[in-house]
Amino acid sequence: MKLPTLSILHRSLTGRHSPSERQLAAREIATRLIGLSHSKINIEEAVAFIKSIHRGSILTSPDDHVIIPHFTGDKRLSDDLKLPESYGFKGGTARELLCDKLALRDFRAPRDLDLVRRGSFYRPLDELVAKEFMPHDYRHGARVELIRSMSRYLSSRDITINEVCAFHAEINVSLLGALDAAGNVIRPSRYRGGSIHRQPGLDGKIFLKMVRLFAEAEHFGDSSILVGIPDTVIFSEIDLAINLDKAFQRGHGVARLFISTLVHLGALDASDDPLARVLEHLEHLRHGELNLLPHAPPL
Repeated sequence: MKLPTLSILHRSLTGRHSPSERQLAAREIATRLIGLSHSKINIEEAVAFIKSIHRGSILTSPDDHVIIPHFTGDKRLSDDLKLPESYGFKGGTARELLCDKLALRDFRAPRDLDLVRRGSFYRPLDELVAKEFMPHDYRHGARVELIRSMSRYLSSRDITINEVCAFHAEINVSLLGALDAAGNVIRPSRYRGGSIHRQPGLDGKIFLKMVRLFAEAEHFGDSSILVGIPDTVIFSEIDLAINLDKAFQRGHGVARLFISTLVHLGALDASDDPLARVLEHLEHLRHGELNLLPHAPPL
């Protein structure tokens, strides 16, 4: 099995499921928004579209991200979840809450919690909150991320659908993040993926994450599209193991689709059973302190 620098011919990959009219509209508006570098008329078009699918009022900030007010949390996260009010969610949890708020699809329990807090300096409570609410990731170095500037935070995410954070009182999301959530588009952010004038410099971790999220969408029957795939990418077997384990947490079918998509893109060698071959190749990472595949079935 090889994990070299990979030459990938695809620039996009469309899922098997047909998109709805709403998804197609969101994708078209997002394309215009990117192509014209956030011109005023396209910003207004994007805001109008988001308002049309939202069940309540929304606000726009001076830097054009969207604020969905009156968010009071979601008991479906956990009946015992008593997160302090000054803290919020990022990553998958924030994405799920946004999709629920915009009535895009049924709520799915997040795989884990990733926390943020507005502020400029860390305080002792941050350590306690991280240890209590995200114990597994805490053991691997994860901590509460501080948001000093909302616009800088949203513009520094890895993929566009992660340009969102959810607090008790509101959800903050970039225009492109909201459009791509509505359109089921998985693409690198401008910060990570370059622009129409610059070749993307996507690293292997983000590439694997994008493919994993695409596999999740395919497994759950969502119409999705993976765009901004780099011409070349390098990823390590450790990064592959981490993402494969996260895929297994969503189900064996997600893990199999994750690996088969990598094979389809030319990122892994084809074989009769590529998932079994990958697990065999990564077997040495399942032991000792690393234990990077705790959710994978035994060989």
